[in-house]
Formats: sequence, C-alpha cells, structure tokens
Amino acid sequence: SQDPKAGSQRVEDLGTRNILGLQASGFRITRSTTTMIAGNSILLTYVEETWVSDQYRMVLLDIQDDPIVGKSTYEVTDFNRDEPDASLFQPPAGYVHDERTVPQ
Repeated sequence: SQDPKAGSQRVEDLGTRNILGLQASGFRITRSTTTMIAGNSILLTYVEETWVSDQYRMVLLDIQDDPIVGKSTYEVTDFNRDEPDASLFQPPAGYVHDERTVPQ
C-alpha cells in the first residue's frame, strides 16, 4: 500500500495545438499529497500544464495551479520568426580586440 503522505503523480499527454502560429505539444502533471494540518488529513493537488513548441523547443504556455501559493501563468504573447538584425551581433564602434588579453 502506498503511503498517503508520499502522494501520487500522474502525467497526461494533451496532444497538440496551435499557439502563435506554432505547433505545440502539451502535457499536464498532477501531483497529490496528503498533509496533516491541525490533526486533519488534507489532500493537496498541484496541477501544471505545459505547452512546448515542437519546432523551437521552447515553452509557449505554462500554467501552474498550486493550492498553497495560488495560480500562475507564463505565456509567450509575441514570437518573431525572422532572423535578428545582424548589427546586434557586431562589436560597438571603436572596439579594439587585443589578442594578448585572451587566455591561451
């Protein structure tokens, strides 16, 4: 028999859905544990739903429902698939690279 204080965990495959024009795969993790509070056994259930872009391997949506701290949501609201401006990767004007300072 499982110790009720140890709890249980269930993982569900939520399939795929489109988020911001990207295909995302989702899963839900449900964790339950019994906690003794003031002599009473109280079942606490934590649920997290996560959606990950299949192409970019990044979390697009994560919803956590925690009975102790409450509900929180992380959501990507804008995603640009274009190449970034190359100037972002150029050294600033006047930058001088001194090979002598680079460890060998």
